Parts: sequence; C-alpha cells; structure tokens
Amino acid sequence: MHIRIDQLYKRFQQQWVLRNIQYDFESSKIYGIAGPNGSGKSTLLQILAGLIPPSRGKVMYVNGNQILPEDLWFRELSYAAPYAEVYDYFTVGELLKHHKKFRKLNIDMNEEEFVDLCYLKGHEKKWIKSYSSGMKQRLRLALAILSRSRVLLLDEPLTNLDAKAIEWYRNLLAQHGLARTVIIASNEREDFENADGVLDLMHFQTKNSV
Repeated sequence: MHIRIDQLYKRFQQQWVLRNIQYDFESSKIYGIAGPNGSGKSTLLQILAGLIPPSRGKVMYVNGNQILPEDLWFRELSYAAPYAEVYDYFTVGELLKHHKKFRKLNIDMNEEEFVDLCYLKGHEKKWIKSYSSGMKQRLRLALAILSRSRVLLLDEPLTNLDAKAIEWYRNLLAQHGLARTVIIASNEREDFENADGVLDLMHFQTKNSV
C-alpha cells in the first residue's frame, strides 16, 4: 500500500503543528517520522490512520492505480500507540478473542501461545487494569504487529519498554513486519536503523510557512 501526503497542514486552534508536509511512503518499505517533542509526530500518525482530519491538504492510500476511500483505510492498517486505550476489565485471553473478531492475525495463535509470546505467563487470569505500563505496551505492540494488514503504524513503540522488551519488540517486528508499509514515529533514532527513509518534521517546520 502506497501512502501519499500532499500539501498537508494541521492546526489546533491558532497553533499550527504541521506545515506543508509532502511525502510518499512506498509499499512494503519501512519509514521513520522524526522530530522533537511537540513537532507533530503523533498528530501526523493519527492523520495517516484516519483518526483526525488535516486542516488542509490530503492523504491518499493508493493500491496500484486505485485510490482507496478514506472510510476503508481501517481495513488496511494496524496501529499501536502508548496512549491507545486497552480494555482494563478484560483478561489477556478475552482481549485476544475480542481483537480476532475484527482483525485476523498473520499466524494462527491461541490464548496460551499469545500469552507466551508476550511473556505474560502467570498474569493471564488478571484484569489488564492490574498490568504495568510495560505489559500493556507489549500487548498493544503484539496485536498491531501480528494483525494482518498492509500498513503498520507505530507511535513511540519503545515507550515503557525495558531492555528485554525492546529486544522482544525488534525481533517481533523483524519476523512479522515484512511485506507491508511500516511507519514508525519516534524520538529514538535507533528505531530507524533499518528504515528505507525518514521524514524529519523539523525540516518542514523551518523551511515552510503557512
């Protein structure tokens, strides 16, 4: 899935966050979105996911020569962010079962296998409400990366992860993030080691005006 950004602007009240962004994310490649806090990384990723609209300009999902209607984007993408809600009063098995009602996984996986994958053994009967921030982030990342989609959007994936979990995430992405368009918004330059391209938002902050 090719994603094209054309003269995109975004403001909140009188504050412009994104200015004249133009970029092409080509199919089946890995990209980074870089910039300091407040530069609009999360905002841009939410626009790419169709969660919020731009103030000007447009985003296009292009499959071959066909432009996909915006109301169908959700079928093609999976998304993970540390601020995304999880169901506090689900167990991990209930969360997996609920997720699979709406999105197929790349591999057939039962509850026990999913618990082992996320190394949550001993916590599978607890409500997710009782999980640490790192455990919740592993769940978000696992469900997004394992979901069958042509676009994978990850916002600050290393948030709340310790060294073991960071290695786990990178291995999971290497195994299951291939053959789709992957876009990672991050403050960590190491997240972009294998990227085919990096969209640096500071370039647009300094080079363009409204």
